[in-house]
Amino acid sequence: MFKSKTLLVGTILSALLFGGCYHNTQRGLSGNESQTASPEVKTSTEAGNKNMTAADLMAMLMKEAGTKKGTLLDVSGGKGSGMAYVLRKDGKLYLSLTAKLPDPKEGTFYEGWLVVKGSNPVKFFSTGKLTKEADGSYSLSYTSDQNAYEGYDFVVVTWEVVDDQKPEKHILEGMVQ
Repeated sequence: MFKSKTLLVGTILSALLFGGCYHNTQRGLSGNESQTASPEVKTSTEAGNKNMTAADLMAMLMKEAGTKKGTLLDVSGGKGSGMAYVLRKDGKLYLSLTAKLPDPKEGTFYEGWLVVKGSNPVKFFSTGKLTKEADGSYSLSYTSDQNAYEGYDFVVVTWEVVDDQKPEKHILEGMVQ
């Protein structure tokens, strides 16, 4: 049952990723703007959702009518791509993203961020490190039980050298709508 659920979710994600979907996006943090990290937010396992797997979260997001989705486009000159899904429900925030990216150099990693586009100073927070999946893609599942983070609709994936809660090189960006 779990394998068939995972296969179904993987098939749907692949179709979405490579199905020719295109959304206009704009650059997020340009590097010239001041930046303000939001307060620390609990990850899904810290927030008490220990029983919800990444596949369960993705399945929930894909069937909920209020889920926003967006295509993540490569802004680094590479060939990466991805999809992000965001749902705000009952005062909670749910995020799931999947991306086709090259493996980062040893000792580095990919990190997800949610941003309030156009805010000055720029408001953002980390949603955690992306995980490499068995099929070679990267994914991230994030849940906040303490805040729905209205307005944080711009998704960024960065390539990080230092684990310091400061976004480094932007790789993928996209707006969920």
